Amino acid sequence: MTLTERQKEILEYIENFIKLNGYPPSIRDICNDFGIASPRGVAKHLEALEKKGYIERTGVSRGIRVIKQANGKLTTDENDVVMLPVVGTIAAGEAIQAIENREDSIPVPMWMIRRGFEYFILKVTGNSMIDSHIMNGDHVVIRKQDWANNGDIVVALIDGENATLKKYENDGPKIRLIPSNPDMLPIVVEASRVRIQGKLVGLLRWYR
Repeated sequence: MTLTERQKEILEYIENFIKLNGYPPSIRDICNDFGIASPRGVAKHLEALEKKGYIERTGVSRGIRVIKQANGKLTTDENDVVMLPVVGTIAAGEAIQAIENREDSIPVPMWMIRRGFEYFILKVTGNSMIDSHIMNGDHVVIRKQDWANNGDIVVALIDGENATLKKYENDGPKIRLIPSNPDMLPIVVEASRVRIQGKLVGLLRWYR
């Protein structure tokens, strides 16, 4: 489908922004650079681009993926990213008081993300999950959900205030939160005391 001149300009802007920054622009970025006063005005252009098959939106901040360029060429998704919020730290050790304090956003490959879910990032403290290749200082990508299957690595909240990253095992009336470290013991608690906050779906690590 044919693009209007403004739609083409915005699409080319998105393409160039991703090339320069490694992640998509926000609606506010587009507003500022095009002098559009209302975010709703930008949203209408993005809706039109999506309807015409040029972009796909994931529903999260900066969640714009270009699937067809302004010149009509299809894009590959290997370099597409979405910005996810870092909301705090999580213990890979003893359970610690839950921390939710949005610190920053990190670009994450689009292939980690499934449409229709919310995601967030936590920074790992501790070494209880080292045999699952999760190290102190890593960042983990969490899909927000309140359920888990046995063997899933989850963010579990104990007694509403202590959060930990462990393997999940439902043992009837008890929940076992199992470390991946032979030097550490499982946390075993009544099922009523545990709430699942999300499931691990990705790991981010930087080498310096």
